[in-house]
Amino acid sequence: MYLFTDNSTAEAAFYNGTSSNAKLFGLIVRLCQLEMHKGCQLHFVHVAGTRMIAQGTDGLSRGDSVEGVM
Repeated sequence: MYLFTDNSTAEAAFYNGTSSNAKLFGLIVRLCQLEMHKGCQLHFVHVAGTRMIAQGTDGLSRGDSVEGVM
């Protein structure tokens, strides 16, 4: 499964396997558990925020269902 994000910190934390930020570390743990329990492989891909805006997906990550592609 591919996860596209404009957050390079989250991408780096996933590949490093840890983060000093408690919430980000919790996300990494949950994603690793997902990989183990479901037998899938996750790939984080960094995409520039300007490209996400131009493509139309910006806003969905913040829960704004009016902005972006559903």
